[in-house]
Amino acid sequence: MDNDAMRTLYRKWLPGLWNSDPETMPVIAEEIFAADAVGHWGSGEDPVGPKAIAARVQQTYTVFDDVSVTLLTGPIVDGEWITARWEFAGRYTGGIAGIRAAAGTRVRYPGMDLFRVADDRLAEYWPHGADLSLMQQLDALG
Repeated sequence: MDNDAMRTLYRKWLPGLWNSDPETMPVIAEEIFAADAVGHWGSGEDPVGPKAIAARVQQTYTVFDDVSVTLLTGPIVDGEWITARWEFAGRYTGGIAGIRAAAGTRVRYPGMDLFRVADDRLAEYWPHGADLSLMQQLDALG
């Protein structure tokens, strides 16, 4: 897969899947992820397969509405690797224990993606968001 095709593949992820209707996310995920793709979110949860990865993204939409994820830098391709920098923005919908922010609180934080590509599909995924910034915005640090 050439570099342009890899950049196009990434853009189907972001802004593509992330800014789509949550009901269409599994369809897009099936097009871009390998059947055994793994998402390494670092929370002790490593969803496997396109549907599980799409479900993890859909969970975001149960906590936030008015979501927008903007590509800031990249995607940058190096061999089988793709990386990009993004910014998440949304409005907290409320209801999570330990979060003192009021429903309707707007948040915005940056992050980065790292993907490994195999056989023209996204095979492994390591996202990294500015979680501390998000927790500060949600008044969840005590």
